Amino acid sequence: MNDSTERDGERSIRPKSIDLTSLSLVLIVGILAFTWLSIRLDARYLWQDEAMTAVLGERLIKYGKPLAYDEHNLITVDLQNNQEEAEFPAQTVSAEKAVEYYRKRGDFKSDTTWIGHPWGQFLASGISTHYLGKTTSAARLPFILAAVLTVMILAEWMERSFHNRVMTLIAILLLLGNIFWFVHMRQCRYYSLSSLFVLMTMRCYWGWLQGSLWAAAGMIVSTLLLFNSDFGTYWPLMAALFAYAWIDRGRSPIAIVTTFTLSGLMMLPFFLFYEIHREIFDRLKASTVSLPLRFLGEIFQVNQYVMPIVIIALAIYLMPKRNDPSFRSERRVLEPILLFAAMLIIVQSIVVPYPFHRYIVSLTPLAVIVVAWTLVTGAARLSPRLLPSSGLALAGALLLIVSPILSTPVSAFLPNKIQPQKGIGLFIRPELAYLKSEILGTTLVDPNRATIEFLRERLKPGDEVLINYEDMPAMFYLDANIRGGAPCFRVGERNGPPPRFVIIRRTAQFFPYQWKVVEKFVNQCRLKQIKAGIPDTPWGNCPDPFINYLELGPPKEEALVYESTFWK
Repeated sequence: MNDSTERDGERSIRPKSIDLTSLSLVLIVGILAFTWLSIRLDARYLWQDEAMTAVLGERLIKYGKPLAYDEHNLITVDLQNNQEEAEFPAQTVSAEKAVEYYRKRGDFKSDTTWIGHPWGQFLASGISTHYLGKTTSAARLPFILAAVLTVMILAEWMERSFHNRVMTLIAILLLLGNIFWFVHMRQCRYYSLSSLFVLMTMRCYWGWLQGSLWAAAGMIVSTLLLFNSDFGTYWPLMAALFAYAWIDRGRSPIAIVTTFTLSGLMMLPFFLFYEIHREIFDRLKASTVSLPLRFLGEIFQVNQYVMPIVIIALAIYLMPKRNDPSFRSERRVLEPILLFAAMLIIVQSIVVPYPFHRYIVSLTPLAVIVVAWTLVTGAARLSPRLLPSSGLALAGALLLIVSPILSTPVSAFLPNKIQPQKGIGLFIRPELAYLKSEILGTTLVDPNRATIEFLRERLKPGDEVLINYEDMPAMFYLDANIRGGAPCFRVGERNGPPPRFVIIRRTAQFFPYQWKVVEKFVNQCRLKQIKAGIPDTPWGNCPDPFINYLELGPPKEEALVYESTFWK
């Protein structure tokens, strides 16, 4: 086993074929990754975003397309802005007015076919729940499998391109030990698909730079799959790969233009179908965060949870000269990753309403390659006498997993507004407590499980329920008409009896005009308050660091639960 990456002549520009030992390693890694990622997979119910994916997936299988409205329940984008204040109450009085309003807003097509997100995640979830049952585990399983494939491809690529077993093991440890990659991969959401197809694209791109036509075909297919899983990551990735290919000059200009043109032509029908031009110009992109803060927020997310900026700086410092042929293959792995990271931060800062970690989590599998290479190369350069370079590199990897100390030099100077409310720690990552609760299920509350279990025991055929937020989990788990949510769907409707149960989380007051409509309903209906034991927390199983993920104790108050008798 070779611990050094700096000895001249030991690197070959041409990749070596993977041997049986490496293949065995990849298979073992896949088994361990599945075991790790699937621990207590159903301990917490789907939260709002996950349930949206599951419900649209169910409708995709049933109707052949993911309908936002199935004549019972409506799904919309959970966003509002100040411009909607005058119109908002009007579209709450009937299903017809709501559907028309959100059709014009661009949430879906005229027949309510959903185009706010690509359909890859809906297809994965829908097939799984159709054949395995409408359960939490079935909804999340295909995304776990995508994450496992990501880890296996990472192991194979590291073995083939770097030929350093220690570096491969460090990359795997860093990925599986990344807490927020772990929790995002366990979501019934596009995050794991994005991670997989980004890594597949980059893996095939590396082969294409080496001259493989099969890799070129694989890259085109991978980008097609990525586009149909994650709009936002596709553009910066393709821009970075095109720019690097042009700079690298390892392929002819004709080959570069031809390959990327074919990829773009494959994407064109989907671009038109999903009406991406409306995503750019017309669709609601409200944000209370300025562009500079969004940019700094993305910098914080990368530095704190993906790869510390000091590691990036060290990688650039350690990178060999471009005219060194023995290291050219390694540069072709590392440089496109760094270029993609820069473009992803810039693009996401411009287009997203808030710097959530979900928008850059797909960068994590690529980032661990850079970090692993930097640790092994840096350890070999130091050549300590008391500790072998492999041991020093492994110690550095464990430090990064359990401590944010290498991120602190940058995070300490970033605004508090773009950092989690409960701090970021100094020597020990505070999110380790979150990981413990995720695995053991001991302290994190689950308002959605409590809500569903309460309603499931009491609902009768034909009953309706009003929920002010996280209404979509009820759509997935219950056979009932659900009012409310961000659009206050049918909350203002007065034809017929009111919903039998009303569940209000007072902590979920982040839609500007929703509360006016809900309060008006409460004042016009006879309600009997019920002690239900539902935690009053705004989110259920939300994986983002910006959420109060460190609020591990039970909530101070319970959600307001009422049973209605009739209108006053």
